Amino acid sequence: MRPGKIILLVGENEFTLSTLRFILTHSRPSSSQSDYLVVTARSTQEAVDILRECSFDVLLCQRVHQYPIRLLDEFLGRCAEIAPNMRTIVTSDGTYNAPVAHVDVFLYKPSSAEIMDSIKILSARKRGPHKRQVSSVEVLA
Repeated sequence: MRPGKIILLVGENEFTLSTLRFILTHSRPSSSQSDYLVVTARSTQEAVDILRECSFDVLLCQRVHQYPIRLLDEFLGRCAEIAPNMRTIVTSDGTYNAPVAHVDVFLYKPSSAEIMDSIKILSARKRGPHKRQVSSVEVLA
């Protein structure tokens, strides 16, 4: 079996992060692949530091409604500079009324099925080759 997609999950809500991580790590992208590998970051700075070290297929970022769009734009811009081939999904728990650059999919209060569908679609349209693969040891560290 081929390894599954590698996902960087970013958010500040510990409960939501652990729930999404569980759902993603126990889902199969396809019958020919193993489960997704998921790395979590609890802050945007931690996510940027991780991106500098490893390559990911998808960035899944949770935007809480109190988090300013300007800061989200800055964070996603930095991520796009570091990993231009990575696909980006942003989820929101509140209202949204301004455009966000560097986002492939924006989901409003999504169900886990919507998130899974978006990941499958985006990872099938991968932008380019990985610079470096993440090993299972790095994921667990």
